[in-house]
Amino acid sequence: RYQRHGLGTELLRRLVDAARAERLDRLVAAILPDNYAMQRVCQRLGFAVRFDAAEEVVKATLAL
Repeated sequence: RYQRHGLGTELLRRLVDAARAERLDRLVAAILPDNYAMQRVCQRLGFAVRFDAAEEVVKATLAL
C-alpha cells in the first residue's frame, strides 16, 4: 500500500543529495532486471541505465 506514493523517489533524491554533499564523483546502483519501477525512477532522476550482462543486473549511474 506504500508503493506509488513517491517514497522511493524521495529517498533516492536524498541519497543523491548526500552523495553530492560527500563530494563523490558518481553514484552507481545495481537493480534487479525485473524491477522496472526503480529503473524508471533512476531514469527520471538523470541516471544512465543499462543492463550489465556479466553481472546480470541493471546498472544505473549518475555523474555528480
